[in-house]
Amino acid sequence: MDNGPKAVETAVHNGCKALDCDYIAYAVEPTQTCHLFPHQGIRSAWRKHGATWVRNANERTNGFRWTEADNGDYLSISIAVPTWLLHEAITDAMTIRWVEVAA
Repeated sequence: MDNGPKAVETAVHNGCKALDCDYIAYAVEPTQTCHLFPHQGIRSAWRKHGATWVRNANERTNGFRWTEADNGDYLSISIAVPTWLLHEAITDAMTIRWVEVAA
């Protein structure tokens, strides 16, 4: 797959597509496990970590890679993010930290 600068720029700019759903179910049949990921959490994680994920996919490092799915009339291109890392990234993106300011 050609993941030149234009493809990377488009992926980072477009980010995670807005869907009319609350959760995305990711089932892994061999382990009989289903992960329920909050869609808005995935979108927040992409905004925060997307550029790093694109870089990792381009370099095929840390378990990241580009994937393609031929859907007949169109081609879906995405980045495979390791499941454990997606869980961490969603938690990180949905956690707000603050510092007390002395009065």
